[in-house]
Amino acid sequence: MPDSAFSVPASLEHLLKFSERVFWVVFDSDGLVQDCSQSFNRILCEFDEIRERKIEEIFLHSYPTELRLHLKDLKAAENSGPVLLRLAISGRPCRVLSCLYGNAVFCWGEVIGDNSSTGLNELSRLSGKIQELLGNIRQQKEELERDMRAAGWLQRRFLPQESTFPGWQLAWKFRPYGCAGGDLFGVFSLPDSRIVAFLIDVSGHGITSAMMGVAVAQNLHEFGIDSALRAADTSKFHILLQRLEQEFPIERFNLYFTMIYLEYCPETRTVAFVNAGHPAPILHKSGGLPCELKDAGPFIGLDQSDLIPVTEFQVLPGDRIFMYSDGITERRSKAGNFFDKGQILNFIENNSGDDLGDLVEKLVAENDAFAEEEKADDDITFVALEFSG
Repeated sequence: MPDSAFSVPASLEHLLKFSERVFWVVFDSDGLVQDCSQSFNRILCEFDEIRERKIEEIFLHSYPTELRLHLKDLKAAENSGPVLLRLAISGRPCRVLSCLYGNAVFCWGEVIGDNSSTGLNELSRLSGKIQELLGNIRQQKEELERDMRAAGWLQRRFLPQESTFPGWQLAWKFRPYGCAGGDLFGVFSLPDSRIVAFLIDVSGHGITSAMMGVAVAQNLHEFGIDSALRAADTSKFHILLQRLEQEFPIERFNLYFTMIYLEYCPETRTVAFVNAGHPAPILHKSGGLPCELKDAGPFIGLDQSDLIPVTEFQVLPGDRIFMYSDGITERRSKAGNFFDKGQILNFIENNSGDDLGDLVEKLVAENDAFAEEEKADDDITFVALEFSG
């Protein structure tokens, strides 16, 4: 889940109207500008993006010194009231009140020393109220983080607890962007010996996306069990898709999801699957070349499930099936290139002799190396199944 811009409460935003010299700025844990008010851009006479600027490029100590200002200086001043600093670009004095916000530091201040300033007393008078409001923000943020951790725990309850199923070997890598994400997958066996595997990707990354993913997974588990009497009837897939469309219309949560749902029938050694807007699964037949299974239809939420085809193919011992989320293919190198599906196909071919678990670990490591260890801005999920007969 990419970090969103810092949101300032309306009760603080209206204070910006007091003077053109009033501003706010947020520094991340590395001392880089994460966000700021428009007034701060004007004060600095900067009309270009100032995010990622270092704190020492923004503020100086109020007294002459060769020492640079560090984030810890602002953190130390959190409970001591406004401190006097200077703007690095102009040397103009300003008074700044700082407050911790998670690992970031929120600064509220004003430039002083001219007729348009609100004055030192005004900022001091408001500092208590500002600290109270920012304390409320911190509390809300902590509550949200607790909720996300709980959602992540619930998601993990759906992940496979075993690596072997009748006739199949499983390996996987599941790495949500945060505590919980929009990706979720599952593999489970049914009383009639069928094997079910699915991978879903709900739009967004917040707690609503995570909980919607859990609800979809629960539906898929229930459907797999309920459809036992229709094991060989592929028309049941359309019943599943229609049920999902009814349960999760896009207007209900303003969210949608992509999905691969597949079933293996041991009597016929046949795999049947549907793909609703998800990256194509990959089939690697033993002794052959890996290829995409491109039959697909629109994502779930549009009420267009009748456009999603059911695809079947037979498997032999040694055949492998791969499923992944777009967090893999949307990773970028520092040069801006994507880790595209062609690289996945080549990797699978070149490492076909590897144990399934080793292949999965190495592919995700290759994906990380491609992005030069930059943190992924989406969930990372890669699932591999090998038929052993």
